[in-house]
Amino acid sequence: MFVRQQSKVGKFKAIQITFCFFLACFYLPFALIAQENKARCLTDQVHRYRLLNQPGYAASIEAAGMNRVARASSSNSGSVTIPVVIHVLYNTPEQNISDEQIVSQLDVLNEDYAFLNPSSLSVPDVWKPKTRDSGIRFVLARRDPSGMATNGILRVNTPRLDFQVLDPSIFQDATGGHAPWPFTDYLNIWVCNLEGNALGFSSFPGSSGNQDGIVIDYQAFGRKGTVKPPYDVGRTATHEIGHWLSLIHIWGDAFCGNDLVDDTPVQEKPTFRCRTFPYTDDCSTVSPGIMFMNYMDYTDDGCMQFFTDSQMLRMQSVLDNFRFSIRNSSGLVLPMPYVHDVEIDSVLAPVKSNSYRCLSPEVRLRNNGSDTVYTAQIRYGYPGSVQQAEAWSGILPPGDVVTVSLSPIGAADGIQVMEFRLAEQDDQSTNNYRSVAFSLSSLPGENCPEIEMLAYPNPVYSGGTVCVKTGLQRAQESQIQLVDVAGRIVWSKDQLIRPGDTLAVATGGLSKGVYILVIAGDLNTEAVRFVVHEDEIMPASTGNCE
Repeated sequence: MFVRQQSKVGKFKAIQITFCFFLACFYLPFALIAQENKARCLTDQVHRYRLLNQPGYAASIEAAGMNRVARASSSNSGSVTIPVVIHVLYNTPEQNISDEQIVSQLDVLNEDYAFLNPSSLSVPDVWKPKTRDSGIRFVLARRDPSGMATNGILRVNTPRLDFQVLDPSIFQDATGGHAPWPFTDYLNIWVCNLEGNALGFSSFPGSSGNQDGIVIDYQAFGRKGTVKPPYDVGRTATHEIGHWLSLIHIWGDAFCGNDLVDDTPVQEKPTFRCRTFPYTDDCSTVSPGIMFMNYMDYTDDGCMQFFTDSQMLRMQSVLDNFRFSIRNSSGLVLPMPYVHDVEIDSVLAPVKSNSYRCLSPEVRLRNNGSDTVYTAQIRYGYPGSVQQAEAWSGILPPGDVVTVSLSPIGAADGIQVMEFRLAEQDDQSTNNYRSVAFSLSSLPGENCPEIEMLAYPNPVYSGGTVCVKTGLQRAQESQIQLVDVAGRIVWSKDQLIRPGDTLAVATGGLSKGVYILVIAGDLNTEAVRFVVHEDEIMPASTGNCE
């Protein structure tokens, strides 16, 4: 158990466990938020508004267990998979975010709540015993409230340019928003253009069913597409779902306030941007200081790392009691199988942490359709780079799964995101995409199988041809760049390079000097230097590298 500082501050925090903390002590965080570029979360503002304007709200959230203290426990009430419905409210094409961006957000949530996020590798040692898998997972709904098949994504072309945080129009069809599906069976998430600098907000358990769920700005949802740094890793949704499952901010929404869990340190106020551990404040004055990397603080996406054991216990308690019906929701049950529907069910490798730069990805395919599947084309790689292609063939009967081991692919050090796609479109394309984040820390000089490139003739006279022989052991889509000695790109093109290929590089128009030909692909990145002399003795033959 975390030992709290015994002082007047500690006594002040202890007496705040009563429900009255919801009715007061909210002014400070908003004064602080006004000084920042972005209001990370406005759940407090929505909560205060509902306390003042919705009769019975205070009693409802108290009955839902919002004022109970969660204490650390080694027990776990079991895993739960929550059906999610995404309401995309868009006024411009940019706001109509892609299916892949939406799926990337689900991937982030499942990493974060399973403690598989690569940022968790940086959890300080003092707090590692408080971390684990929450047992909570998120899947796009497969059945709508009327019993029909759905992909869990609803799109509304709204006349509204944006939505105010306190405006109930978000939740109403008639005012440019979209009504929620029953909160007893679904987690409703609205993605829209929020007015001003708000990133998102959530309802607490016990809120009115017609406003139950979370709302996220379209520029802070997922980890690709329209997201903007430093809120581009999908952690706004991780934070807001924490509220939806009864967590409050780690500083207790008050000066040295109480967050109603017993294994987090007292904290003076929200933490903005990234900090270096240990970081202390006026309420936690000695190391380890405050838990600024907790998901329920306000730090940048890339600096958030974990929920504590008591926070997870609190969320599970809500799922066992107030939101218990979602455990048995029919929203995950497809009413009737599609004819042809192959799903990337999960990414088995790479995950979380890797130590070797040459990775061997593995994905699990599931046949959700009624027809047997014999082939699948999988493309994989990194956002913005050339994608590698792999063909699987075999027999995959309806309802079965198969693990597909893919050919090696290289990676750079640090936190990376790898994407996987089924190349062919089938009856349900939303599940044809998955992404995974992982951290790589490799030895210098490691690479996928070594390439020894050879350039000849070298040097070459201007106007001649340099022949570059590659050492690739298998074909790869590559980006080829010619770079001068100052690092300026002379030209660039994408090309499929096969084993044994020799590239002809024309030097016509090049000034004398040193040049570097770079071949960058999913498997390998290598370069070779050659020298261009002045055009004094032109070769008789150019352009032939056979």
